[in-house]
Amino acid sequence: AATAPYPLIYCVNRIHGARRECELGTKELRALIEVLQEQLAKGADSHVTGTWTIRYDRERSAFTFDKCESEVYCEERPVVIGLDQTVIDPGGPLFGA
Repeated sequence: AATAPYPLIYCVNRIHGARRECELGTKELRALIEVLQEQLAKGADSHVTGTWTIRYDRERSAFTFDKCESEVYCEERPVVIGLDQTVIDPGGPLFGA
């Protein structure tokens, strides 16, 4: 089976701004599954449709769903959803409406 050249889920180190592969614990994996199931059930109203990369921020106990193909340039703010499925930031355009 082919594998992606990079992992889908990253941990974020906000102090150094670095991203790295991470090992999520059972709590985080269950929360991610629940977030994805809830969002998929929303259909067209889902906040995570169109996601390219998922990051987990341990400090915020939240997942970010990036909708940008390129990490160099992006016009979209990522969606941020907490472990408790609370939508912290629904994401959206950075410029204009």
